[in-house]
Amino acid sequence: MALKDIVITSLSIVLFLAIGVLHLVYAARIVQWYRNYYASQRFLKSALMTPFRAWVESRFYETWMRVFGVLMILVGLLVAFVMIRGLLGYAP
Repeated sequence: MALKDIVITSLSIVLFLAIGVLHLVYAARIVQWYRNYYASQRFLKSALMTPFRAWVESRFYETWMRVFGVLMILVGLLVAFVMIRGLLGYAP
């Protein structure tokens, strides 16, 4: 197993965990930013963005952000588990 593979996998794990924790901790701020961004005039006229704006403006959007954060953390842990298991089972 090359060092490059270990570094790429480790960076992936750190990225998944960081995104997950940020979405979990800052869900309210992320939701507020999206609500301010999609309330701007350029999106008010777009019929294509109407379903997305309705989803962003729903009261469950913050919950979805937190669920996304938990899923990202779980994916990071799964990748870490698979990587560690693969490294322990690696026999040159």
